[in-house]
Amino acid sequence: MDRPVIAGIGISHPDRVLFPAAGTTKLDLARYYDTIAEWIVPHVADRPLTLVRCPTGVRPARRTVGGTPDCFFMKHSKVWAPSALRRVRIREKTKLGEYLIADSLAAIVGLVQMDVLEIHTWNSRFTQVERPDRIVVDLDPGVRVQWTTVVGAARRVRELLAALRLESRAHRAADAGRAESARVGEDHRRPRPSRRRPADAEGAVVGVP
Repeated sequence: MDRPVIAGIGISHPDRVLFPAAGTTKLDLARYYDTIAEWIVPHVADRPLTLVRCPTGVRPARRTVGGTPDCFFMKHSKVWAPSALRRVRIREKTKLGEYLIADSLAAIVGLVQMDVLEIHTWNSRFTQVERPDRIVVDLDPGVRVQWTTVVGAARRVRELLAALRLESRAHRAADAGRAESARVGEDHRRPRPSRRRPADAEGAVVGVP
């Protein structure tokens, strides 16, 4: 049987159900990325990735305190990957770490072929790995917190970032949370994280406890 091809990448086991609650298959996920290529590619291009692989999909019934045993984080990449993905080495404290980068739709679909369900990007690009150009403020609500409260908090964060002349946008997290990310321009960049960030967070808490 011929494999369906999305963005030049053959999809094996296209009928494998990755998200049972929604009935989403591996082929469905590849096609979804194909439809949002113009938005997702600029978001991930040239950024080292930390990935969550789920070779048999997500099985909520088998969740444990430590997470889903069918899934695992993959920070360093020494496993097989489609050639559309770029491999890079980054100097770490005691070694060179190898990472994957997805610069194209074919590379993102290649991650689907690898059974990757979560794509986490660095806040810096490989070309300037020591100079982050993005800030992410992650809002993780408790189980009793209403969604309207989360939205209100995100709007407050946006106002604070705007006061710092940082334009931000909202992202829906994989769980119940939400994040505001802001692009950092050259006039905001520093070789090391600024002490200003904790002060910004404290300002938000004081303003809206």
